[in-house]
Amino acid sequence: MTDNNPFLHPGQWYKGALHLHTTRSDGRLSPAESVRFHREHGYDFMAATDHGVITSLEPFASDGFLTIPSVEASYGHNELGRHTTWS
Repeated sequence: MTDNNPFLHPGQWYKGALHLHTTRSDGRLSPAESVRFHREHGYDFMAATDHGVITSLEPFASDGFLTIPSVEASYGHNELGRHTTWS
């Protein structure tokens, strides 16, 4: 029988958040507050996937904490529920 639990095997594990929103879209924390929260809770990396805007977290990156440029791109309906198209 093989063990399929990756956490039981040797290696380096990193804690990260790959989908979160800041006050640049519909989140409750500013980009700086969000980075501070994640650092204080032991995260090694994060990406702020705000709606329709790339939120740069580069000013908050440092040795031991990686920030990843990202965006949540939506297609189909806007905040009012109306159909949208890419132009």
